[in-house]
Amino acid sequence: MLCRKKALLFAAIVLILAGGLLAALPYALQYALRSWSLQHGADQVAVENVDFNPFTGRLALSGVRIAFAGDTTFSLNTLSMKMAWGALFSKRFLLNELSADGWHIRISASREGLRVGGLLLPQGAKTSTAMEDKPWGLGIDRLQLANGRIALRLPQINSQLAIRHLQLQTLVAWSPDRPAALKLAARIDGTPLDFRGEIRPFAAPRQLQGRLKIKGLALGPLLATVVSDLQAKLQMDATVDVRLSPQGAYRIQQSGRLGLRDFAWQTPGARIRGQQLAWQGRLQLAQSAAAPLALKGQGKLTGQGLHGIREKPALLLSNGDFSWQGKVGWQQQDQILRLTGDLELQQVRLKTAAQQPDVLKLDVLALQGIDVQGADRISVSALTARRWEMGAAAQQAVSPLVRVAVLHAGPMAYTGQDFDLGMLELSGLDLRLQRNRQGQWNTERLRAQLQALQGHGPEWNKSSSGPPTGSSPGTLRIGGIVVQKAAHLVFQDEGVRPSFSLSLQTDRFEIGALNSARPQQPTAVQLSGRLGQHGRLAIRGSIWPFSAPPGFKVQADVGALELYPLSSYTAPALGFRLRSGTLDARAKIAARQGKLDGRMKLTIRELDLTSLNNEQTAKLTGLLNMPLDLALNVLRDDHNTIHLQLPVSGNPAAPDFDFSDALNQALAVGLKQGAMSYLSMMLQPYGTIISVAKFAGEQITRLRLDPVVFASATAQLTDQARDYLDHVARVLAARPQVAIKLCGIAVSADR
Repeated sequence: MLCRKKALLFAAIVLILAGGLLAALPYALQYALRSWSLQHGADQVAVENVDFNPFTGRLALSGVRIAFAGDTTFSLNTLSMKMAWGALFSKRFLLNELSADGWHIRISASREGLRVGGLLLPQGAKTSTAMEDKPWGLGIDRLQLANGRIALRLPQINSQLAIRHLQLQTLVAWSPDRPAALKLAARIDGTPLDFRGEIRPFAAPRQLQGRLKIKGLALGPLLATVVSDLQAKLQMDATVDVRLSPQGAYRIQQSGRLGLRDFAWQTPGARIRGQQLAWQGRLQLAQSAAAPLALKGQGKLTGQGLHGIREKPALLLSNGDFSWQGKVGWQQQDQILRLTGDLELQQVRLKTAAQQPDVLKLDVLALQGIDVQGADRISVSALTARRWEMGAAAQQAVSPLVRVAVLHAGPMAYTGQDFDLGMLELSGLDLRLQRNRQGQWNTERLRAQLQALQGHGPEWNKSSSGPPTGSSPGTLRIGGIVVQKAAHLVFQDEGVRPSFSLSLQTDRFEIGALNSARPQQPTAVQLSGRLGQHGRLAIRGSIWPFSAPPGFKVQADVGALELYPLSSYTAPALGFRLRSGTLDARAKIAARQGKLDGRMKLTIRELDLTSLNNEQTAKLTGLLNMPLDLALNVLRDDHNTIHLQLPVSGNPAAPDFDFSDALNQALAVGLKQGAMSYLSMMLQPYGTIISVAKFAGEQITRLRLDPVVFASATAQLTDQARDYLDHVARVLAARPQVAIKLCGIAVSADR
């Protein structure tokens, strides 16, 4: 009986001690948590309640608060977890479940190091040999976190992650290749974030896979230390695959949609902004010890409302929509960007200032077969530009210098300093050469716009390799230029009175191959079309555009050109106004080494003109040594047609070259030679006085013919005189406009 009482007493004592231990265990855990937190840098630690049931293995915490420097750095409303005691016998620490609700944690940097929840993380951790010899496995069947916030207060990042719900299932270290399902619904700085996937943190390599959705994440604060002055909102709906090896190698893959909305980026000297930039496709970023950092991808990139601004010299480039589809690659080792694909731009505008007219305007620009192998190797299979203009004026009513409906070019290539544009085919060409009342040509406007674009690019573009100092200039090659369909070329001059306008509607316009590396190689040119309302123009020959100075050798034929509009130029330059007439002309002109040489054959029909009797009229008359009307009348035939040949010579590049003076000289020589040659031919062998006057340069106001000589004191013509007068009669019959004035002279022998 005594032994039994002792046993009961011992059992009671054990139960009392166990009960006390169990009752004190929550307080011990609470004390241990406080002590551990204070030892690791916390200033204040508060725990409202700790509840632990060793029989079920369930631990519950509530009202946990940790403060550092007067601020709450960690708080927790409730935490509940359940341990599997049986797994401990297999050296496995397994949580059947872990859930937390209403929690907040701050991650910040201080002088002592990184603080998580106010607790200072150790700089390094020592791993015991025992743990290495006998590792324990870690696992969790189900993890749930709700209504939590993580505040990042780091030198490079100032952001907040609000986790509405996080769920992780079946994560065990002893099955490293077994995926653990992960679900996350959160907000980053108020931006919705959703992830559905799986994670393998204990595998080799570690892996994260799943679908990630982000709606409008502000990238500026997150990337402030990497990309300065960036404003953009990230949109993402894509699958991601992240793998990290123990050796530090990693690979990040993306497949789906990435986008930037309302983005703006400012660099020294330049600004870029746009409404939307979207990528649909695959991207991969990878790095390892054997391979340097590399980026590759394939997909489609689209954009809306893009604008680029260069400050000095001023340049504004805008684009409505663009689309690029192809492949991209980049390696850190060679720093070469590689691109292949197709690009289409819409509503492209190039300006020198916001309030200035467009230097270049394109409705559609399409590039097919793009192949970029660095900044010095670029090729394009085909280029198509639709509805493009150059040289626009500030007034919308004024037509641009050049307008083209469709331009096809290619294949094109750029290698170092050499450009090869391939064949150029244009349709719907409208070229307008205009001069205003102040004497300014619209080509001067385009030249001023292009000069404004010259200069160094922005800082972010200066790193591209360019031609070294002292290197030879690059070459330009064009396979040929063909203008299809009808081209409209217009010449308008408001600098004369009355204003002048002449149009050319081409039915053929071709230029052969051009090569700046072979400046002495001729380039064939052919042009034909309707000139004005009824005229015709045909030009064929060769040009040397790259020789110094440029040269040409052409034959030009003009037919049925109305002359009366040319009075705007003949009146001030030659001193007469054209009232009517048409012109047929054939000109063979060459320009080599800066010197013009050639002749023009003119056929003028039904010419009617009026002399202005001004300084230019007197100048032309002096050069002719006869009145202009007389010279023209001598050349008119019975059909009121004038045939004339004019020499063309001079050096247009000379400082003292004057076009009107050269025209006066050529016209005077042609008219004078034509009139004299005709009379000399018709009156032979009786044109001796004419010939003498022509060669002696006698200053006369009329032509003097050989006299008709009678025998003394008789009125009978000699046979020679009759023959001479027959020649004169034929001249008068062939030239109805020519009149002869007879003057009788008697001498003493006639008495």
